[in-house]
Parts: sequence; C-alpha cells; structure tokens
Amino acid sequence: MKHSHWFLPLLIIAQLACVDINFTQRTLKEAMNQRDFRLVSNIKEMPAKLSVSFFSITGIRKHDMANPGETWNGGDVYFDSIPSCALLLAGSSPNYSFVAYQTGGLMSKTNLVIFRNHDDSLITAWRGYSPGNFVHYNAADSTLIALRNTALRGEFINESTN
Repeated sequence: MKHSHWFLPLLIIAQLACVDINFTQRTLKEAMNQRDFRLVSNIKEMPAKLSVSFFSITGIRKHDMANPGETWNGGDVYFDSIPSCALLLAGSSPNYSFVAYQTGGLMSKTNLVIFRNHDDSLITAWRGYSPGNFVHYNAADSTLIALRNTALRGEFINESTN
C-alpha cells in the first residue's frame, strides 16, 4: 500500500507558524518584564528614536494622539480637530522600548507596540492589541504593572499572526 505525503508541506507550515507564535509571545513577555524602563506619559517626552519609529510604523500623526487625561475621540466618526487615539504609556530600556495607546470606535482596544533596541535603531519586535477598554492609572508605574499583567495573562492578540 502506497502512502500519500500530500499533507507534509502543510504540516511543516503549521509547525513554522507555531514556532513564530511562541517566539513572539516570549518576546512580548520578555519585553514587558524589563525592570529598568524609563517611563513617559507625554508624547513630547518620548525619546526621539521611539517617537519616529512608532509614528512611522503605525501611520498615526502626532496631532492625532492625545496625552493621558486629554480629550480624544473614542467613537467611529473621525473629526480632524480631535485626536483619534490616546497614549497610555511609553517606555524605553537598554533592550526594549514600547508604546501603549488606546483607540476607540466599534471595537475599543488597547494597542501595544514593542521595539527591540539594536545599535542606533529600533526594530519592531511585537505589535498587537487587547480588546476592550483599558483601565488607565494616574501613576505610570501602576499603568505599567497593568500592561505587564495583561501581557502575562495572554490577553494581547499578536497582529502579525492574524
């Protein structure tokens, strides 16, 4: 009896996809467990490298992002005069940098972009979101702890694998 191996390429692709998912989940958890983040909760205080990298990969314009506590549009209708998203927190450490921000509309979500520091540049290491509204804390340390816990519970969805 001859065996057909038509499924082998599919099996290999599935295995590669699983390795990638596991790697990115480890990257997310490793990055969010950094203990030496320099935290900022104002767009103007973001390190220049982080600001340039973040705004270029997301396509968000700086004036379309509000600082924590500022008015922003959490609905589906876009108003040019009101920011369409809000910064939650940004941070940088010797190994990783991140920006967490909220977007509204039909599906409110907390977005997280993580960069790996590489020489004089930042490389996107992970990008994803957590559905629903995120509780924003007045203290940056509390917001970081909440983001870290959300990541460790696996509640962020990796956008690059969807």
